[in-house]
Amino acid sequence: MEEAQRTGRFVWVCGNGGSAATSAHVGCDFGKTAAKAGAKPLKAVSLSDNTAFMTAVGNDLSFEETFSRQLENVVAAGDVVVLITGSGNSPNLLKAAKLSRGRGAKVIGLLGFDGGRLKAMCDESLLIPSDQYGVIEDMHMSVAHILTFYLKQKKT
Repeated sequence: MEEAQRTGRFVWVCGNGGSAATSAHVGCDFGKTAAKAGAKPLKAVSLSDNTAFMTAVGNDLSFEETFSRQLENVVAAGDVVVLITGSGNSPNLLKAAKLSRGRGAKVIGLLGFDGGRLKAMCDESLLIPSDQYGVIEDMHMSVAHILTFYLKQKKT
């Protein structure tokens, strides 16, 4: 994240269901709160917020492509892609990870349960070893708040 902020790269965030809500919150906090006055902003965007694009892709192609199609248009080497999920097995997140890695982006997973198949596809991951979605989602949000605070304290 620090390197993305320092070099002006993007941070793309996405998730499904409750993790989509976390994605929206994380995108906002990283983009707004993590910046200090006079510092380079952290260019953060929640892909889960683009409902028109997501529903068009889901309807016309497949839900599996909702995030990879968005990333196909924008992700580049040096970007960071944060995938938030309880199970780690959502096909649309797995496809997003594969595309992002192929483009040279760093893939970070905020995961639950045992990490699912996504864990092996991440450059870095944080696993909340619980099978309770509420606990997993609360911990993911807490971690995001801690990371936001950390980035705000750094001089970039």
